[in-house]
Amino acid sequence: MHLTISLDEPLADQLRRQASARDLSPEQTAREILDHALNQIAEKEAQRESSQRRAELIQKSRSPGLTPQESVELDCLQGALDQRLEAMDRQLLGVAEEFHRLAERLPDATGP
Repeated sequence: MHLTISLDEPLADQLRRQASARDLSPEQTAREILDHALNQIAEKEAQRESSQRRAELIQKSRSPGLTPQESVELDCLQGALDQRLEAMDRQLLGVAEEFHRLAERLPDATGP
């Protein structure tokens, strides 16, 4: 499918700079950027739906009525969430370790 879009000049300049930096045509760069953006939108929507379903199952699990299939589904949804958060956890631990190293280099304020 061919599609033509109009860009204001500052955005067009930014696209040309990105294309030049990647050694690609502006059209190819625009396709890659759009593909990446649309994939992110789809992923966020899927995560939102998964989180909503997970919340529904958690709520239902608090009262008798969660079926064995729903229990398995909840476990799978929780596992998927844990995997998505694992990278963020590692990053936050790295930041905490860096703060700890910096704090160890601070002078001792308890002395005279």
